[in-house]
Amino acid sequence: MADLLTPPGEPLVAGGVVVPKAAELVWLLKSETLPYVRLVECRRAAAGDVVVFEVEPEVPQAKVHDIQRVERLAVVFADNDEVMPETIALRRDFPSVPHLNLRWEELPRSLCLWDETYSNLKLRWTAAAYLRRVLEWLALTARGELHGEDQPLEPLLGAAAIPLILPARLFAPGMDRPAWLSVQAVDYDGTIITLIAEPGIPRPGDGARFVALPFHVPVQTHGVVRRQPQTLAELHDMLLGTGFDLLAALRAQLGDWAGNGHVLGARVILIFRIPKRRNDEAEAEVEETWAFLTVSTVREVGVSIGRWDLHDGTPGVLLAAPAGREGQGVNVEILNPATTLTADGAAWLNGLPGADGVEILAVGAGALGSQVMINLIRAGYGTWTVVDPDRLMPHNLARHYLGSYALGFPKAQTLSDVANALLDGPDVMSGIVADVRSEANPALRKAVDGASVIADFSASVTAARHLALDNASGARRVSVFLNPDGTDLVVLAEDAERRTTLDQLEMQYYREIIQRAELSEHLTRGGQRLRYAHSCRDVTSTIPQDAVGTLSGVAARAFRAALSRPEATIAIFRTDADLCVDVVRVDPVPGLRVETAGWTLCTDEMLLSRLRALRATKLPNETGGVLIGSYDLQRRIVYVVDTIPSPPDSKEWPTLYIRGSEGLRQAVQEVDRRTAGSLQYVGEWHSHPDGYGCGASEDDRKVFGWMTAHLSADGLPGLMIIVGAAGQTGIYLGQI
Repeated sequence: MADLLTPPGEPLVAGGVVVPKAAELVWLLKSETLPYVRLVECRRAAAGDVVVFEVEPEVPQAKVHDIQRVERLAVVFADNDEVMPETIALRRDFPSVPHLNLRWEELPRSLCLWDETYSNLKLRWTAAAYLRRVLEWLALTARGELHGEDQPLEPLLGAAAIPLILPARLFAPGMDRPAWLSVQAVDYDGTIITLIAEPGIPRPGDGARFVALPFHVPVQTHGVVRRQPQTLAELHDMLLGTGFDLLAALRAQLGDWAGNGHVLGARVILIFRIPKRRNDEAEAEVEETWAFLTVSTVREVGVSIGRWDLHDGTPGVLLAAPAGREGQGVNVEILNPATTLTADGAAWLNGLPGADGVEILAVGAGALGSQVMINLIRAGYGTWTVVDPDRLMPHNLARHYLGSYALGFPKAQTLSDVANALLDGPDVMSGIVADVRSEANPALRKAVDGASVIADFSASVTAARHLALDNASGARRVSVFLNPDGTDLVVLAEDAERRTTLDQLEMQYYREIIQRAELSEHLTRGGQRLRYAHSCRDVTSTIPQDAVGTLSGVAARAFRAALSRPEATIAIFRTDADLCVDVVRVDPVPGLRVETAGWTLCTDEMLLSRLRALRATKLPNETGGVLIGSYDLQRRIVYVVDTIPSPPDSKEWPTLYIRGSEGLRQAVQEVDRRTAGSLQYVGEWHSHPDGYGCGASEDDRKVFGWMTAHLSADGLPGLMIIVGAAGQTGIYLGQI
């Protein structure tokens, strides 16, 4: 039999383990139900019951690790069943292999059987499952297959209780290592619950409680450290195996601290950045950070490692360390280091590609915009400039991301401050307190020129139209807004080449509203408008925050998705009372622009194709109808998106068309209602029979004159479209 270690505790002469899981295991072993396992003895230790047993794992002839055909093990069950039962190998020369638990003493070695917490595992723990796992662990370890090539490398050391938050760029490539770090403690009920480190020297009078030193350590193979260091001397010995001399590095640093009396009473935090490799021949795969807190102060550590002696409490630096002073009297506690969140780290935690550096100019920092932008920044997405002239008021708090701390301050600037505080590293957002139409604002002009994407969250047609038609920037435009009741989210995104611009997408979106029955109430307002102050403009909506919160998450994902594709996007995300989200997707079509008589006609091939199809259904007769669209009088643009076909009382002959009026007023009013006034009557169209072209006849000129006289009173141009054979189209706008 191999040289065996004595199991913990004392033998139970008459048996009688008391922990239920131990009793279950003993019963199963005695029953001989499972092959290749047998009971040796039961013992009682201070920690609980101990069951000693032997197993015969399946071991190959050519072994990677020295697992014997018979292994004696002991498992310790705690009386309170609050900690994982610890399985230890009793063979003295049991190999140092991956997936062993770290202990204060290296022997006996402790098998790490599970990769989940005991609180979860205990819900389904059985003695049979435990024994099968032991046999599997030993067999896989013997073949060198327990730690798969696709698994992350094992931690070098065990877990710790107190977190230490470090600057993310502390060990960034190309950065000089800070001489030291200032550390603040977060206390709760008199107990330190977190330590936070920042670059810099604690200032005199700050009452420094902790100071920190970071070190780079040579590469280390994972899973080879088997003993948790308890003193500075043991930590030095552990690191010495990597080629790093901790005592020499610490003595050199403490020499600079001898004259800094305000830090001599602080405890020392030692931080190590250690590259890890899979085996001794492999290259480093990852880097791991470990940190230790000395129980002793700087003053005491300096004495313990022979850097100085004290004279009336003041350090006197020694030229050489006396023999025997290697930190044996300085106890250390392991800390749990974590780094501050960077944009790349946020992307990684969101399961997304790294921060891609896309420059986004965002217009509107209101309820939806503020939440969408913060969602995307938490995902490490983009660098933002937000433009908004408004300040935060009390009623905004019902739905805005910002809190009462920002009341009265500009939304753009305060949101930027909050966003930049989320991530460590370069600022991810800047604010411009201005109207996006402020052409004379140099900061705004610079932001527009530098943007690769311009995002409109303003829910303002005026702002969206300005962004769509400002050709000074080639940035791709995206518009994101809610319908009036906050049940639907709309995302409009230009294609990468801007062949279909935002204003044209807006019109195609309206067309879907008037053509799809399920969208008939999309833009109608059911909620109440509330007045929050005395001005006639001081009104707000009653959209609930849960709707804004739900759809802001959808909007963040839809925003990323739209920009990941080169095609244009029209998407309407709809929620119902059961919190289900459905989406209406529309395939955008390229827009067409025609300049004539000082006006611009904007339409698209979908409308023209529909007019041609209507013509074809009535041949050899002429047909027609009214044109539906919108005006931008400031820019002298007429948008045409749809038609109301020929009313039933129209006169349709091979060489003449007289449009009727039956049901027409009601149809136009329904268009106005569905689109909340965004679309209206803008002109007439009719067809010509084959062989007559698209030129205006004398009758056409009379109709155009009547229409122009009717519309000119409102400053609107006459519009007539004539559809002929072979796809020919005549467009008459403003004059004929």
